[in-house]
This record gives sequence, structure tokens and C-alpha cells, in this order.
Amino acid sequence: MLSIEPICDDLIAFLQARLPAQLDTVVAAMGTRHPVTAPRTSSYYLGEWHRFRPMQLPAVFIVPSRSVLSVRTADEGANIDKWQHQLLLDVLCEGAEEESLTRCCYRYAEAFYATLHDQDITRAGISTRGTQVFVSAVDYGPMIAKPAGGGPFKKDVFLTLNVLHYDRSTPVG
Repeated sequence: MLSIEPICDDLIAFLQARLPAQLDTVVAAMGTRHPVTAPRTSSYYLGEWHRFRPMQLPAVFIVPSRSVLSVRTADEGANIDKWQHQLLLDVLCEGAEEESLTRCCYRYAEAFYATLHDQDITRAGISTRGTQVFVSAVDYGPMIAKPAGGGPFKKDVFLTLNVLHYDRSTPVG
């Protein structure tokens, strides 16, 4: 079973539960001069950011980009689907001043990496599937200039996630 939608839901639930404490750890290590706040529970979206307005920033966008099935033989356990999903996680934040906003983006990258890399995000009580997340890249977006009428700068941090997903399938016949 492909199962990309429940994987995205599990990823969001995992982040909502663990990211706030990790952000506190990062801020404590880096200093409180440039604090960061955890995204609100309602600020996690499935899809690209330009489609959702208005929104509370910081916001997190989960964008699946590719799913590849590893074909298994009977000797390898053909009744288990082994998927590798590639997802893009976009953290969009805003700030009044460019350097502070850039430093906040670095802190978000550090906290998201520490929260997700090499983690099993399978929800408790689920025994029919397993999901392991690996962060394979972190990219920093350009500063989005202030609108002509004023307002804050915006900036993105992008994490490329490789998600290994095992799902028991029911043999046919």
C-alpha cells in the first residue's frame, strides 16, 4: 500500500509533539538574542505555501515529491511493501530585520534536523507498518523582500526528507 497520506499525518503529529522542546534546546545552546517560536498546531499544511493564505507564521509545509517501491521476491518477504518516499519540508518564517531572520532560519534548520533525522515516526500502537525518516539535505531560501506597504521579511528553510516505509500487505489468493 502506498500510504503517503498517513505518513504525512504521522510526520506532522511527530513534529507537533517533539519540535517545541527541541527548539528550546537549540535556543538555549545558541543564546536567546534571536529566539524562535514553535509553529502553531494549525500552522502545519500539506502542500505548497503559496496556496494557503492567510496563515500564521512560522508555518510548515509538507510536499511529497516522489515515491519508489522496492520490488521484493518471495525470499525477501514479498508480502511486505518497502517504499522510499522523498518529501520536501518547507519552514516559512518572518521577521522585521534580515540578520535576525536569517539566524532564526538556521535555528529552525537545526531543530527540525535534530527532531527528524534517523527517527521512527510510526505512531504508538501501530504494528502493521513502520516509518523511518532521514534528512538528506538542508537548503536555505532567499530573503523575500518586504512588501511596498511595509510588513515583515520572509525566508524559507527546506529540508529534503527520505522516508523509508514498510507496510505489511495481504497476499492475494
